[in-house]
Amino acid sequence: MIVFESEKEFENMLCEHLDNNYFLVEDSGIESYDRQTNLGAYGITDLIIHNQELDLDDNKEVFVVSDMLNVVELKITELSSSHLSQIARYKTFFDVTDHGYDVEYTLVCKKSESYNTDLIFLAQSIDWLTIYTYEISLQKGIVFEILGGFSLTKDINLSKTLKSIESIFPVGEV
Repeated sequence: MIVFESEKEFENMLCEHLDNNYFLVEDSGIESYDRQTNLGAYGITDLIIHNQELDLDDNKEVFVVSDMLNVVELKITELSSSHLSQIARYKTFFDVTDHGYDVEYTLVCKKSESYNTDLIFLAQSIDWLTIYTYEISLQKGIVFEILGGFSLTKDINLSKTLKSIESIFPVGEV
């Protein structure tokens, strides 16, 4: 398997693509980006990408539909709880500062063949975070996928479990 030697190498590769106006989402309206932004006690982000969605009004005047920042954290390792807490610190910084932007958060980490299920359910419960995994191969190059699609396994009788819960906590009763 091909791997990045360092997060800096990963960041350099992505920035080359950003310089050519390509990222994980086509037509994303990337205006600019900043690398290694120091947020003080909250940490240092890998990338902050400034996106603008533009449109034309009836008079053919250009106006900004949305002005957004995407805070991106890159990891050359598989998803871990420390990655989630790191990007949560960045979110806290933007939540407590008056900056005037909508902010999205993206974590990109190495794809794993086997995930810790507690970690996956925790990651999926963070609705403000998009997590991508990547893998690199000679045949396909670098491939990004949104992490998700994990659910309860079929070995649990969901109907029986829900009935058991309802017998303990009847629905609608005070």
